Amino acid sequence: MSSLYKSPGVHIESAADRYVALDRVETGVTAFLGLAAQGPRNEPTRIGSYEQYEKVFGAGNNFMEASVRGFFENGGRTAYIVNVAPKGGLDPMPDDFIGQQGIEPRGLQALERIDHVDLLVAPDLMQHYKRSVGFPERTHILAVQRAMVDHCEKMHDRFCLLDALPGDSMHDAIDWRRNFDSSHAAFYFPWIKIPAARRCSRPCRRRDTSRARSLARTKRKACIARRPTSPSRGSSMWRLACASASGTCASIIASTP
Repeated sequence: MSSLYKSPGVHIESAADRYVALDRVETGVTAFLGLAAQGPRNEPTRIGSYEQYEKVFGAGNNFMEASVRGFFENGGRTAYIVNVAPKGGLDPMPDDFIGQQGIEPRGLQALERIDHVDLLVAPDLMQHYKRSVGFPERTHILAVQRAMVDHCEKMHDRFCLLDALPGDSMHDAIDWRRNFDSSHAAFYFPWIKIPAARRCSRPCRRRDTSRARSLARTKRKACIARRPTSPSRGSSMWRLACASASGTCASIIASTP
């Protein structure tokens, strides 16, 4: 191919046609997997307020409802709700969250077609531990949490927050943490207690979504101009640990063994 330049020298060429602008995108968008009293099932639904959640999915006295309310009350702006409640009021099973069985996308499988998600939580998972026929053992919780990590690693543009099991000690939580080796997940410990909120008959506990709200605010302040990418598998993984006997919590970077 002949050159456009006929003589040697310094030539100025515009690169405007090769410039691709980085569009500013919304970050801190959290996906909630859980059981709702009403509303669409296994259909990721975008909401922008707790009032919208209440209108579409109804109010309830469960971890999902309390977590979504807390998310928006503390600065969250956009969330996707995936209602994994089985039909007929049956107890949920691990695959209701994972969604491997069946023809129609369910649970985590339904989230794969949504690009605008940064964080993933499953608040109701721990509420059904030893209370539902589908979650009598720790291994059933582990199956769902591993599926959440696998989902984030597959999509490579999101990060999941995992709960410690209810009642676990620090030693138990550290042992549970060893089940995971990923840079796409964080393990949250200890559980935190908050004063009783509206419609709660007992003190509510908000766990992973507290970290989700904090991360959402941090992402917005950082003004990220493109989809975030995660480091390679096997790097460090966050956890919250009790820093003193009084219950003061601090964020600790826990290196993967």
